[in-house]
Order: sequence, then C-alpha cells, then structure tokens
Amino acid sequence: NAEYMGLFNNMEVLLIPPDTRPHTLQLPIQIGKMMSLKVNVPPKEAMPNFNTPGNIEILHKWIKDTLASHSIKAIIVSLESFTLGGMIPARRVKDEESVVMKRLSFLEDIKKLSPALPIYAHGTIVRVAHGNDPYEEKEYFEKWGDLLRCYSELADKWERKKTPELEEELQKVKKKIPPEILADYLGTRRRNTNMHLKAIDYLKDKVINYLAITLDDTSEYGLAAIDRRTLESKLDSLSLWENADIYPGADELPSVLLARFWLHEKKPVSASFIYNSTNGEAAEMIYEDRLLGEILKAHRRAAGLKLEPDPWKADLVFAVNGPGKKQGEACEPQPNYEHVETAQRHLPEFVDRIQEFVCNGKKVIILDVAYANGCDFRFMHMLLNTVDITKVYGLSGWNTAGNSIGAGLALGVASLKQDLIPRLEALFTRVVDDMLYQADIRQRIYIKLGKPSVFHLGELYEKAQKEVAAELHPKMVELWEKHFAPRLEHYKLAIDKIYLPWPRLFSVTMEISISLAQTFMIPYFF
Repeated sequence: NAEYMGLFNNMEVLLIPPDTRPHTLQLPIQIGKMMSLKVNVPPKEAMPNFNTPGNIEILHKWIKDTLASHSIKAIIVSLESFTLGGMIPARRVKDEESVVMKRLSFLEDIKKLSPALPIYAHGTIVRVAHGNDPYEEKEYFEKWGDLLRCYSELADKWERKKTPELEEELQKVKKKIPPEILADYLGTRRRNTNMHLKAIDYLKDKVINYLAITLDDTSEYGLAAIDRRTLESKLDSLSLWENADIYPGADELPSVLLARFWLHEKKPVSASFIYNSTNGEAAEMIYEDRLLGEILKAHRRAAGLKLEPDPWKADLVFAVNGPGKKQGEACEPQPNYEHVETAQRHLPEFVDRIQEFVCNGKKVIILDVAYANGCDFRFMHMLLNTVDITKVYGLSGWNTAGNSIGAGLALGVASLKQDLIPRLEALFTRVVDDMLYQADIRQRIYIKLGKPSVFHLGELYEKAQKEVAAELHPKMVELWEKHFAPRLEHYKLAIDKIYLPWPRLFSVTMEISISLAQTFMIPYFF
C-alpha cells in the first residue's frame, strides 16, 4: 500500500456533522488525522448542543468564508445540520418546510461558487424511537411514545397488507392519540422526507455528488420503512443508485463519507469479512430492520470498498464478532446465553484466525456487534490476551450494529495510510470507550448515581462527570500499561480530558495523545 502513504497529505475537507458527540465529531477528526487530512468543522455556535439547534445562519456564513479562504477539496454535510440545526433538533423543531427548502438551496450557491467541489451529503430518516425520550424526541413522546410506536407499526402493516382487520386496529389506536399530536408528528416526518426528496433532485442535477440516507434505530415495520420506500422509489425512477445508498445507520456517516472521498478515483481497495460463526451473516440485529450480512453489504458499498472473498488476497480483513443468534445489549448482564453466547459461534477458533492474519502482516479491523452499545467482554478478553492489540488496525463496537460497522470500515480505510501514532490513538480510544466505558463503567456509574433518568442527568450532570473521570482514568492507565506499553517501548500516553459531552451517560469524550517517550537532542558545543 505504498501508493497510499503520500495520498492527500495536508489536504483539507469541510465537515458539517450531525451533532457534537465524540463519534460524530471527534472520531472523523481522528480518522482524518490518520489520512493526513485536515478536517475543518464549524464553530461551536453553529453546531447543535444536544437538542438545541445550531445557528444555521452562522453555519452557512462559515461555510462560505471557509471555502473562500481555504483550499477545500470536498464537503461532507449532514443535511439535518445544514437545514434544521442538527440530527436531534430535526426531530423537534417546528421550522416550516418552505424555510427548510430555502436553507437547502444554499447547496446550489456552494456549487456555483465551486463547481468542481464534490459534495457528499447524508440525511437521516426520522426514527420511531424505541424509548419514550422527551429530550431527543418531541416532548409529548414521554406520554404518547408507546401509542405513536404502535400507530407507526400498524400504519406500515396496513399499507403493505390492506386487510380490514389491520385498518380497524389502526383506527382504534389513532383515536387514542390526540389529533394535534399525531398531526404534528406526521407533519415533522413529512417535512423531513420532502427535504430528502429534494436532495435526490440535487443528486440528479449534480449539485450533490453522493447521497446517503440512513435509518436510525429502525425495525421491520414502521413509518420509517414507509419513508424509506418513498425515497427508494424516487431513486429507482431517476436511476440514481450509482451515487446513492439507503440503509440502517446514522452517527457513523461523517467517518464513512471521509473514507469514500479518500478512496474516490483511486485504485480499488478490497475488503474481506471473516466471522465467528458459520451462520454469521444471518444474525439478527436489534436496532436494524435486516440481518447482519445485509447491513455489512450496505456499509461496504457506501464506503467505496470492493468485496474480496479470499481474506489472504484482500487489502483489509474485517473480523466480525457477531452473536450466535440475536444481538444482545451490552448494558445487560454478560454473557447472554440465550441469544449471543450460543453453540452457534466458536470464539477460540475465531481469535486463532485473527491471530494468524495479524502475525502474517494482514490489516485486521475488529467489528464487534455481538452486543449493541458496547463490546463483548468474553471476546475482548480473549482477543487482548492472545493478539498483539497494537498490530490490530482498528476496532469498533460502540452503538448499533450499523454505527459500529460503518465506523470500523472507515478506520480500516484510514489505516492504509500507515501512520502509527494516529492509528494507535484511534485504536486506544475505541478500546477504552467501547469495552471499558460502554460495556462496564457506564452501568456502574448509573447504579452509583441511584439509577437516574437515562434521558437526562439533570442536577447530577456535574457529579456524573467527576465519577466517570475518577472511574475511567485508572482503567485507561491499566489498559495502556498491560496491553499497549509492553509492545510500544518508546511511546507514552497522555490523558488530557475525560468528560460527558451531553447531560447523559450514553457518550463520553476522551482527549488523549500518544507520543515518543524519548527526545533525542543534538549535542550543542560551545
């Protein structure tokens, strides 16, 4: 991969992320660093803060000014941030559709200013939330979330089957929801879907060069599936699938589109996937509407990777640690013997194969999707005690299967650059976050704080910040000293900050750096 070593050195891209969490902001910046790309992000006031929308006027001015003063080679843009102030605000704000469309038309202005500048856009179909979260969703979800989910599922089933029984059931549920609440919820969905339909027009007119529309926390039946079919139908009618994708995901898109840009018009990069089970591709994921193998296909296509069946011939080998039957939740007691830790998978043999590939110099990236929202402890302990983790080129296991897979593929693409320190910083961050924090410390802090609301910490926010830092810092040092330092004799770890970016335990930001431990001085003679 010598041809990738000097690729894009010191080139700049402009990134408008969906929000400011570490996975949507810090991770793509880390990946850009691995690629020797400077990732320019908007100022704080232009970005959303949890459910408070960013200032779109400031955002658009910043984009215009940055394009005028920097040599930008690509724009990666969240359509929700660009038009509605962020991915979460897009579910909540009451902005009129005409206002949203006017903001979206600023893409035309950008293209007129820089006709050759590629625009990689991504949008997210409004999710039907799995929980009654009044902070990420509309406030009325706290009371009416269960019925809105029921209505969503029945509406989709009725649209597919059109039976009198389903219609009767749907009308019964509809009557239980206040008309103004249902009208507002459906109106928000319609406005956002129309914005995505307009983005497809921009793809046709070559204002947008590539468009990914993802389904966040989706399921087999629901209003999100209806919206997906509407968008797919338009892409079908315009024959635009060469430069578009629709699939489960959301938070990983900034990283995936960085990878796609990096690979654009270069020698194709091949990827191979190995599993811990003969039926690995058939595993059921709990926050997606399709099986694991289908999710992998979609993310691989979006990232611009080519499938290579033989892992020994592939540029990148992705080791997929999935469940035996169905994905579990990392925040629940592990191991989950009913769905995850079943006889349908064989971890010792899987780790042996990873070790063989690593020892033979293959670039191996771990995709840990056995559990959602954190790593598989049994697998990770086996991996750390068998394989030299510093020779693994990436790891991802932090949220939904789609989020983990997309981020992992992007880390794999970035590893082609072979810059050791940025790769180690990204790898160490992922092991700490996905294994130590998400699958362990987060649950212990939650219990220690008295099991507060998972949606908002309220007055416990500052206390939680201190507890997280106090618990996580020594574990990070222990991980470094046990599994990294012995193989990195001349390197040192600096832990600068540990904090919660939002008033909830779900995400943690760690600012770390790895550097050479010794400085060699040239003798100075008088």
